[in-house]
Amino acid sequence: MVMAKDKKFLLLAVALVVLLRLPSLADPMYYLDEGVYASVAYEIGQGGTLYQTTWDLKPPGIFYVYLFFQKLFGPHAFLAQRIFNLILGVLGVWGVYRLAKILNFGEKNSLVASLLSAVYLGLPFFETQIFNTENIFIVTSLFAFIFGLKFKGRWQEPFLAGFLFGVGQWLKIHPLFDLAAFGIFALYKFRLNKKFWLPFVAGFATPLLALLCYLVANGILTDFIETNFSYNLFYVEELPQIAIFGNLPIRTLLLVAATVVLMFSKFKNKISENTFLLSLWFAFVFYGALLSARAYGHYFISILIPVALLLSFLIHKKSPLILLTPLPFLLYLLLTPPHQLKTLRQEIFSNQAHFYYQHRLSYITGRMSKREFEKDFTPKPWRLRELKAYLDDNVPKNESVYLWGISPWANYILERRPAQKYLMWFHVLGVKDREEEVFEDLFSKMPEVIIVEDNQPEEESYEISRPPFFKLQLLIDTNYRFETTIAGYNIYRLAHLAVTGQGLP
Repeated sequence: MVMAKDKKFLLLAVALVVLLRLPSLADPMYYLDEGVYASVAYEIGQGGTLYQTTWDLKPPGIFYVYLFFQKLFGPHAFLAQRIFNLILGVLGVWGVYRLAKILNFGEKNSLVASLLSAVYLGLPFFETQIFNTENIFIVTSLFAFIFGLKFKGRWQEPFLAGFLFGVGQWLKIHPLFDLAAFGIFALYKFRLNKKFWLPFVAGFATPLLALLCYLVANGILTDFIETNFSYNLFYVEELPQIAIFGNLPIRTLLLVAATVVLMFSKFKNKISENTFLLSLWFAFVFYGALLSARAYGHYFISILIPVALLLSFLIHKKSPLILLTPLPFLLYLLLTPPHQLKTLRQEIFSNQAHFYYQHRLSYITGRMSKREFEKDFTPKPWRLRELKAYLDDNVPKNESVYLWGISPWANYILERRPAQKYLMWFHVLGVKDREEEVFEDLFSKMPEVIIVEDNQPEEESYEISRPPFFKLQLLIDTNYRFETTIAGYNIYRLAHLAVTGQGLP
């Protein structure tokens, strides 16, 4: 009878995360990251090559996830992805419950942990409704912890744990921080037990070897290294308010100090195994969330599960000492606020949740038209639909189209392969040699149509702050004629009567 009641509470937690995420199924295609993944996946599906004919600064995993949905669900891929993202939320809540049980929280506090995770993963404060890499790898890392801590002598559990940590590297570098926390704890718990470490390392190496084979087979190993490491150094320093190497040593020192203190405390039996594990996990993923010195909401998704477990463990043990773990990191956050932290605070402590649900319910219940609903999203999704209608009627599919602006959804929605691999202006302007690379590429191809997004697009609620691309404008002025403006996109067509390229430097 008691067990049945507990299962009802677990179902309640699962139902809660579903209910909180459900309105996101009504969302249009607007979020920039999702647009990049969708367009890159579309190009790969058309025979293109990642990093060579289409580009983003992520490992290949997320693009193939998006491509899977595009191939399987066609025009309904976006909705299918959102439903899958909701399922990931359910797996996260159930996984937290299972991990809490493995850690001997007891039934009541395991349910508390699952309920907290349902709230954290369900509410939109940290962009959990967006189908981003974080929503996938927090689940792979969570189940890696579950399998790893279930080890009782069989090889299967550590192999699966290592394998899931390895799968995370197909998505983003950040699962390495989950791995680091787990690895330190496993060294304490399992010492140098070969029955654990050999299958664990083999499991971890399997996806990495597959990734290496994929990169070599496609001739993009160098591109992968340059994109995921060299470019990311630029990415985290491109804004003047970010001085990552100025405060990175401080953050690293805090992490090292916290790890040493936790290890010393555990070896002296001053803290429990659970305190040791959960504190390590929180410290490493918090460090990873702020690695780029940018406080974007989805960067913090990775800390939500450790926080839910920490708080439920605090309730379980009634020991406020565990709260000392996050203090140095929160202190750092207050003393050296990263870029976008003010925006993040506004999202968390404002009426965002009220507007989020009210806005979507008004649309779902028919009290708001689709056009009215989309007015509150930036960029406006309807603009690309109008552009697609114009291109379908006026530009044959075999003619190349280049779009310059900040519309990463374009290639996917327009169903056009990119004439040049960089999808958005901020992947080009200010990056060493990129402007010349893009210009020379376009000059050699001479796309039939060039589309330039206005700095102040039609009905947009904000001005796009975009520096000028002088060489692109020179190419347009010399070889193209203005045709029309559709939904804030200026359309230029190649003037075939002109002497193409004459007078260009």
